[in-house]
Amino acid sequence: MIGLIVTGHGNFATGITSSFRLIAGDVPDYEAVDFLPEDSIEMLTEKLSNAVARLDAKIQPILQEFAAMRPPGWTDVRAFWC
Repeated sequence: MIGLIVTGHGNFATGITSSFRLIAGDVPDYEAVDFLPEDSIEMLTEKLSNAVARLDAKIQPILQEFAAMRPPGWTDVRAFWC
C-alpha cells in the first residue's frame, strides 16, 4: 500500500486535508504535518519522522507546498510539489 504525507508552512497541510476529507472521507495511511512558525527544523524533522513511522505503508510520498522544503538528510524521500 502507498501512504501519503502532506506538509507545508503554517496550516497548509491540515487545511488541504480538511477539504480532502470532505470529498473523499477518512483515508487510511494519510498524514498531515504542519510546519508552524514556532517549529524548528529539528521539530519538523521529528514530526515528519513520526508521520512516516505511523504509516502502515512501504512507500510514503510527501506532497509539499515548496519543492525545496525537506529536512536535512532526507535525500532519499520522494517529495512532490503541490
